[in-house]
Amino acid sequence: MAQAVAFVPDTRRFWQSNARRTEVAGFKRLYAGSLIYAGVSLMGHGMALADTIDKTKPKVSQAAEEVTVTALKRETSIQKTPVAITALSQAKLRNANVHDLADLAKLVPGLVVTNAGPGQNQVSLRGIRSAGDSQVGIYYDETALAAPPGSTSNPAGSSSDFHLFDLQRVEVLRGPQGTLYGAGAMGGAIKLIFNKPDSTRYAAAIDGQGGGVFHGGATYNVNAMLNVPLIKDVLAARFVYYRSSMDGWINNPALGTQGVNEVHSEGGRFLLRFTPRRFISIDFATSQSSQDGGPSWWFPSAGLYNSRDKARLGFNDRLSVYSLTTHIDMGQWVRFTHVASYQNRNLLQTRDASYLFNVVHAYYPNPALYYQPQSLEDVTNEFRFQSTKRSPLTWTVGGYLENRRSGILSQAHILTPNGIDPASPTIGLSRTIGDILQQQALFAEATYNPIRKLSLTAGMRYYHYSKTVSGATSVGLPQLGTYPSANKSWGSENAGFLYKVNLAYQFTDQILAYFQVSTGFRPGGVNQGIGLATAAPYLPDMLRTYEVGFKGSFLNRRLTTNLAAYRTDWSNMQVSLQTPTYAYLGNAGAARIQGIEAEITARLTNELDLSFNGMIQSAKLTADQIANGSVPSVSTGHTGDRIPNIPDGTLTLALDYHHPLSRTLTGIVHVDGNYVSKSFSAFHPGATSYWQIGDYVVFNARVGVRAHDWDVYTVVNNLTDQRAITTASSPISSSLETVVTMPPRMIGLNVSKTF
Repeated sequence: MAQAVAFVPDTRRFWQSNARRTEVAGFKRLYAGSLIYAGVSLMGHGMALADTIDKTKPKVSQAAEEVTVTALKRETSIQKTPVAITALSQAKLRNANVHDLADLAKLVPGLVVTNAGPGQNQVSLRGIRSAGDSQVGIYYDETALAAPPGSTSNPAGSSSDFHLFDLQRVEVLRGPQGTLYGAGAMGGAIKLIFNKPDSTRYAAAIDGQGGGVFHGGATYNVNAMLNVPLIKDVLAARFVYYRSSMDGWINNPALGTQGVNEVHSEGGRFLLRFTPRRFISIDFATSQSSQDGGPSWWFPSAGLYNSRDKARLGFNDRLSVYSLTTHIDMGQWVRFTHVASYQNRNLLQTRDASYLFNVVHAYYPNPALYYQPQSLEDVTNEFRFQSTKRSPLTWTVGGYLENRRSGILSQAHILTPNGIDPASPTIGLSRTIGDILQQQALFAEATYNPIRKLSLTAGMRYYHYSKTVSGATSVGLPQLGTYPSANKSWGSENAGFLYKVNLAYQFTDQILAYFQVSTGFRPGGVNQGIGLATAAPYLPDMLRTYEVGFKGSFLNRRLTTNLAAYRTDWSNMQVSLQTPTYAYLGNAGAARIQGIEAEITARLTNELDLSFNGMIQSAKLTADQIANGSVPSVSTGHTGDRIPNIPDGTLTLALDYHHPLSRTLTGIVHVDGNYVSKSFSAFHPGATSYWQIGDYVVFNARVGVRAHDWDVYTVVNNLTDQRAITTASSPISSSLETVVTMPPRMIGLNVSKTF
């Protein structure tokens, strides 16, 4: 069996502290009823109002724009694409003051994002959430981002953040995307479609926002774009840069530190488009990002926005992505596409191990932390042939190759009494882990129109993967049942098929209905963990989704309604299992997720738009999560238990008003309210880490003036300063509650200019 490559951590430690300010109390809770009532009232009466507006006002097209998407890896109209998809333009993202992954959740039904610090996001769609590999694929154009597995085989909790600037659009595909997208998209996919270089004109843009966070300090972000045509109609380059910073609002009185959750980000993109002939285009892109910060959780038992961590923790995330995409039109019938990508990621995660070490009487009373630098390299290639000529039969066939290598150094550092990690710490535990994943796939999808209005789509993907995990322990800790050991390696492999069947009927040019059955999977692997007598394998988990959907545009596209109902059966779930001192990955249990989701947009008048999105779902186990050979505990999930961290419902209502102030100026008002129902952090109340989360309403507003090439806005996020809990957990070997909440009220000024 192949050995993992040697790993040398390429990360630096991070710690900074900053003085922070005073607290301002806010409302405990608001109810979603006001949102629902407002939505129903405006939907019911607003459309009639559109017919009675002042005829003397300047006419503005009341039809919604036709949106083109690439969900099927070819360009199609969103309203004629028979899948559940949300498409968000740069203008819509900016209008809603959406800058990053966490902000995106309010615009997409069923999207849930939890964040524990830089490089520690977990993303779920339609209730598909567990430990293990990612359940939602995140794509830069056509390149899927990867995450290292950490010491517990859980890359799902280490998704990188991203910055939403200079985008053509964001596409969020809901439900399994296994046929065309493969592993990692069993719950759905998020695609960032970047603006491409334009070889016909120079262009530039700057955008900046500054403000303050209640209970914290200053926040700002700066964005810039420059487009340069190098050879007219042949070669162009595009440069994007961003920088952002947010002071923290969480303090640690015991350690005397303030603003421990501050975050600093910086990055950019360089894109080059070469079109030597009309039938050939070559796109090169590189994206670079870095993010530093501290833990985003706090302890309610210590008081509002106070931490009880005994260690000073810091995180950083460095990501480099390179891609080369080639399109060649081979005559009038076929297009060939090749996408090659390389990505490198270095991630530092730290955790307070003091509570665990105190329980097992290791190095007591000194605090301790887990120090885990991780490195990942991923190389992928995808080849596709697609039909291009309009005919009753359209098709896509292709192949996919991936080689991913990860290295993890996991150490326990014994700290000074005030929680500082010294330059040469005492090492209480040290081990290395290597992880190699190789995947190959062949896929095909075809759509046939036996009659003009009816389409039948069938797709299949064959996959094969092999995984090698290796590990060695250089410093053992007997209290945790681990001792020095030489490097060993274990392997696993699996192969199988995924499929998709879709039946769609276009009743009119504006009304579409569809039925779809699709499947998804995640690779299995092998654990290499403390407290395991030997390496423990785990298998792929699979799911099958049945979905019926409706898409309609009415009143000359002034009203658009997209609805979907789905049922997902999830089997052989990959879940986090426990030894007395350690977590590892295994297969146990099954689940069923059923839900209804809706997206509605209405142009009530020439000047007033209303948008609504929401979902109601039930996500529960249908089999006990008891793996073979494991012993049930108070945290074990049983039949009928709700899947943790998944709300039963979400709802967002937004109003956009634009009114001419003069021949050159337009006044803009945007207001949105977002409701998330309650969920829980564990399967049932017997678990020590069973905490309620969610059950909040958050309001945001944006008011300003727009001209032809500049605009100025005042922005307020979390208008009522809600303590909106997005996730809850406990430190290792502790029953104390820790929570992550949305940022407190933020007030800022946003200015942008285009050239």
